Amino acid sequence: MVEVGVPQPDEAAVAARAGAQRGRVTLTQLRGAGLGKSGASKRAKKGLLHREHRGVYAVGHDAKPRWASEVSALLAAGDGADVAYRSALELWGVLPPRPGRRVDILVTTPRANRGGITVHRTRRIDEHDRTRRWDLPVTTIERALLDAVE
Repeated sequence: MVEVGVPQPDEAAVAARAGAQRGRVTLTQLRGAGLGKSGASKRAKKGLLHREHRGVYAVGHDAKPRWASEVSALLAAGDGADVAYRSALELWGVLPPRPGRRVDILVTTPRANRGGITVHRTRRIDEHDRTRRWDLPVTTIERALLDAVE
């Protein structure tokens, strides 16, 4: 039931954002689509959102499409993060995927580790060490191999 005079979230915007991110969205993105402060919590209680990390949700389901864990980890880590180390080697097909594993993410800014994510920090990463695979930001295979032997 729609309450008169109460702004409604832009469901099409939520669906479009989730569709572009393997069914995942951030709390900031939900708020940008007009979902109020307590809206995510209410939707989670109804089973419409499924929390994956602090501020990151699966929309409408908790299924894990291919590379969804990496998308969730990237969203939780913030702008400029890359899939790296063993996770990058899995993304490149060098190593077989390990179900239930922690996702390795490389960042250049300080961030706390989060459940299900191993955050690796570096002062800077050269642009030639970064690329995209399966539409995800990832370190190059060469950089991932070097990082993996550390």
